[in-house]
Amino acid sequence: MNHSPSKVLSTYLIAAGLFTDDRGEDWALFISGMQDKPSKAGCLYDTAGVKDGRLMTTGEAIFHYGNQLRVRGLNYQTTRAKLQAVVNDLREVQNEEVTIGTDTYTIVAVSRTSDILFLGAEDGSKRRKVFVCNFLSTITMEESS
Repeated sequence: MNHSPSKVLSTYLIAAGLFTDDRGEDWALFISGMQDKPSKAGCLYDTAGVKDGRLMTTGEAIFHYGNQLRVRGLNYQTTRAKLQAVVNDLREVQNEEVTIGTDTYTIVAVSRTSDILFLGAEDGSKRRKVFVCNFLSTITMEESS
């Protein structure tokens, strides 16, 4: 893959309207590190994946990429509800095409591997609430001709 699994999933989540790529708006989505603003935001991290064997017909290895989605906001219930909405959407993903530049990816499926977990409030005066959820995804890249 020419792009990280987090980049592929973030492109999908922004296109689905669950987050924005505008760093000045609420529910901006970052990759591998969240900025201080906006207060309501999400961040995707690449985590350990799982090799799941090979296809008998072609010998192709099947790999499930690991991701963690961290969401923060000002209110416990609103922030948890945001992450639940994302979880609900990802549960329905089946062969979704994502294009980044000239590369086309297919998100075959996304499987949640953890509950929605409350990490507590951030230190400091803002005390924003932070939740996380972990996923495995099967993503393929269309070969260029």
